[in-house]
Amino acid sequence: MRPVILTIGTRGDVQPFIALALGLRAAGHQPLLVAPEPFRVLVTSFGVEFAAFPGDPAALIQRLVDRGGGLMAIPQMIDFAMPVARHVMRAAIETTRDADIILASFLIAVGGYQAARQHRVPFLSAQLFPAFTPTSAFAMPGLPSGALVFNRLTHQISTMLFWTLSLAAYQMLKRQAPELPRRLENPFGRSLRTIYGFSPQVVPSPLDTHPTWMPPAELQDFLAAGEPPLYIGFGSMRTVEAERIYSIVIDALTRLNQRAILMGEWKKVGGSRLPAHILRMEAAPHDWLFERVAAVVHHGGAGTTAAGLRAGRPSLIIPFTADQPFWGQRILAAGVGPRPIPVKRLTAQSLLAAIETMREDTAMRMRAADLGTALRAEDGIGNAVRVIESIAAGS
Repeated sequence: MRPVILTIGTRGDVQPFIALALGLRAAGHQPLLVAPEPFRVLVTSFGVEFAAFPGDPAALIQRLVDRGGGLMAIPQMIDFAMPVARHVMRAAIETTRDADIILASFLIAVGGYQAARQHRVPFLSAQLFPAFTPTSAFAMPGLPSGALVFNRLTHQISTMLFWTLSLAAYQMLKRQAPELPRRLENPFGRSLRTIYGFSPQVVPSPLDTHPTWMPPAELQDFLAAGEPPLYIGFGSMRTVEAERIYSIVIDALTRLNQRAILMGEWKKVGGSRLPAHILRMEAAPHDWLFERVAAVVHHGGAGTTAAGLRAGRPSLIIPFTADQPFWGQRILAAGVGPRPIPVKRLTAQSLLAAIETMREDTAMRMRAADLGTALRAEDGIGNAVRVIESIAAGS
């Protein structure tokens, strides 16, 4: 079987599908992963076949962070997509010509569905957060939850708005690119089949550590020099408020004399000098690192949330946009982390108090450890492979 997986976004939108591609390959299939060009090296380093979408989503991320998420995220996504949409649609159609089944994540769901219709193969929506399936249990991620009817309505309105804006954008695009299919077909009916990349315990399955990765001596020395540190990182989030956030983090850690690893593009903000109890790093595999820290503080991306919970560590979510507030509420509901602190409301005092809670709340740490044990016992990739095989076979 030739499954083709289409995904557009940041590393957190690509990495889980590497894990899925590896699972499909282990089951004897020949998967192709189509993702933005900046992820070519990451994908191929695992031996997964890769094809590129044009464009770099980094600019979209900063726009969503600085201008807001929720329903307002949808027009932001459309604005970002328009300059490259013609090439993205062409790539979606061309890379799936020999597919037996097409899977597509959130930003390329409409394009993936059109490709599947054109090639007459099954289509499977593959999402890392609850999207395109109305529920009354909670609101669409990025929107506040309320009464049961209201929650369901937020999903229905979000899906309708996503489709309406996609259709309008496509009509504009078609005038520039007459070679594209004559019209879009709406994938968001009752027949849309969706596979979700999170377990019944409300987290997605992370990717295992790259087999060739070795921790640098600086990291090994820091971990060995004292008590397990905190992990603090905000993934691919970019914002004009980076300096403010950096200052708050350093202030809180200094007041507590808390050992911590700052992960990400910190070299671009703040000074180069840090106290000895803080290590700054650009990257390290979460599944390796999180087993060696006391707790994790991050933006609430689905993949980072999963890695922290699988490691059995308490988590503090500082959401920026999109589905991140949803994962923060899931952490709080499970009792494995403090109340999330939206990044706009982050202060040194609120961060300090949350860190102290994770350090001192023994029951919270035990719940996190128990949840990690349960998650590690699941076979999310195996379940996904079986679903894909069943749909491709027409059953």
